[in-house]
Amino acid sequence: MLLQTLHQKLGWPSRDEVIAPTGAGPAVYARLVQSKLGRALSRSSGSPEVEVGILAGDPKADSTEPPLAVVCEFKRVASDAAIEEAHRLAWNFCRAPLLITLEPHLVRTWTTCERPRSKPDGTLPGAEISALRIDPRDPIDFEQAAARSLSWISLASGQLFRDYAPRFPRQQCADETLLANLKSVRSELVAQKLSIETVHDLLARLMFVQFLFHRKDDKGHSALTPEWLKKQYETKKLSSVHKDLESLLRNHSDAYAFFRLLNERFNGDLFPGKASDPRKREAEWRDEMKEVHPAHLKLLADFVGGKVLPSGQHSLWPLYSFDLIPLEFISSIYETFVSKDKGTHYTPA
Repeated sequence: MLLQTLHQKLGWPSRDEVIAPTGAGPAVYARLVQSKLGRALSRSSGSPEVEVGILAGDPKADSTEPPLAVVCEFKRVASDAAIEEAHRLAWNFCRAPLLITLEPHLVRTWTTCERPRSKPDGTLPGAEISALRIDPRDPIDFEQAAARSLSWISLASGQLFRDYAPRFPRQQCADETLLANLKSVRSELVAQKLSIETVHDLLARLMFVQFLFHRKDDKGHSALTPEWLKKQYETKKLSSVHKDLESLLRNHSDAYAFFRLLNERFNGDLFPGKASDPRKREAEWRDEMKEVHPAHLKLLADFVGGKVLPSGQHSLWPLYSFDLIPLEFISSIYETFVSKDKGTHYTPA
């Protein structure tokens, strides 16, 4: 197995310590990356069999220090699409600055601090650090610059990250770009005379809804699916067939019918109608529906559809995987928007 070869040649932790580290802290990250990234990648169309693990600074540690890298070992040659999806998922994971992909013929290293392309064009993403390619079929020795950089001493000491510091821009990480996108669309909506309280509620609502579309159980089933939306149309709860959140937002009446359906299942701060009196709750719904015009929802539809916003900023929403972005980050944004605080409380890895 290639992982064992890299253990012998580059001093990496053993295969078992990459796939199933014994330390309590690294074990948490390994299980998380396997249950989230590994399963998602295995479900991807055309993805070969893959095993996922992490490189932890100390695989036996009890502390939950973020891993140095996510490792994806493909059992056979992977397609460009599979590699690109692995990078997109690792970018969303936010907890490790590197993705290292292993194929029988090639070891490649990718920075997860550079965002994926918005639209694949048939070539691999530019996030690869191409100088760190290794062909494992050839002898691996430390006369090679790539072998020296990917040696365990270089990784664990942080030398690789110092040598390639420009390839790890914090502002391009998924959590930072999502926050920037949210701030941009918030400014657009406020400029369209929507109250800041309603804007915050709507944006928090979008993140919650997208999480429900992305969050999958052990069988790969989401809480919200196109099939569920179709059933709402068939039972006349929606006026049209919708396949996703963008489609819903382009229909004002259906968008609010959908919000009401979710409120019945997930009652909370994300929706109008928080009063104890039924008449006041209904009045709160009517007030928001009157304040939020179709033009406001169209802007949000463009946002979640990945369109260019009026400000000129390109929305990266379709690149985000809300099942992988750290829940503590999503929670901090939610708390900021719902409680109307002035700043987030999330500390990135």
